Amino acid sequence: MRISTIDYRETYFPKPDLSPIIGKPTFESLYQLIIDLQANAQSVHSNLGGGAHGNLGLIMTPTQYAIYSTTPYDRPNHPGILTIPVGTTRLVAEELERNHTESLCVFHEVRGVEQALIQQLVTAIDNKYLIAFKNRTTGQFNGTFTQIIQHLRTTYGKIFPAQLINYEAEVTNMTYDPTTPVDLVFGKIDDLLIYGEFANCPYTATQAITTKGYHILNNCGNIYNDYIRSWNRLQPKQKTWNRFKIHFRQAYNALQATNALSIGELGFGSANFMDEVVDRMSTELLHRANHTFDNEIPVLPRSPM
Repeated sequence: MRISTIDYRETYFPKPDLSPIIGKPTFESLYQLIIDLQANAQSVHSNLGGGAHGNLGLIMTPTQYAIYSTTPYDRPNHPGILTIPVGTTRLVAEELERNHTESLCVFHEVRGVEQALIQQLVTAIDNKYLIAFKNRTTGQFNGTFTQIIQHLRTTYGKIFPAQLINYEAEVTNMTYDPTTPVDLVFGKIDDLLIYGEFANCPYTATQAITTKGYHILNNCGNIYNDYIRSWNRLQPKQKTWNRFKIHFRQAYNALQATNALSIGELGFGSANFMDEVVDRMSTELLHRANHTFDNEIPVLPRSPM
């Protein structure tokens, strides 16, 4: 069969031209590059990995992808040459041929998307920082996308344990004001997930949801109690990080529509509440003041929600 060639970069990618990294890659520059590449990978539909995230699983480790989907993204292997045993009936032979053709198409699609992403990656970064993956004879880059990204993370964008511990504490102790967008909570945790990847200590979906998001929302008063209970009633396979964000965005919108997030409804005008706010602000300022220069956390560029 003839496999059609698709220009995924021009046809599908929302970010066909990535901003180049000038000079040596850093945590901040790699962070933004990976965000853009993830958007591109997700833009090409695939039935793999649950079918809801395009080819995002192509550029993530299994642990990373498990945060977004409970169905693993199993990268397809080449199906090999079609072999139809002697004596096979015509109907069975046709089915074998259809299945083989479909498997071959999926393989070439995934391979094509990955090659387009790798080409974007190597165009955005000076080749001297990718020499470990460049074949000196052919000039081609070897290895999978995740292997190249992991090399860049550990070599040029490393986050040290002390930095990860400090930022995790900052997220865990976050005081969320429910009158502000709930995406502030999600953004903080998304950044922590990226920190974990760069520190080579990836977080799981359970850690992102239960020990971070759930904890923060549960500590902002009883405003989200009904929605927390409805979340708890979901089946384990439904409790992905993306589903968590959708669930509580809908909760925030519903509460806002009924004026339940007004200052009066939340009791923001009470003396006890104001005392609590002052205490929390004082604690936060003291916490920041005690951070040493050596343990400062790089400023994360915020990606669009």
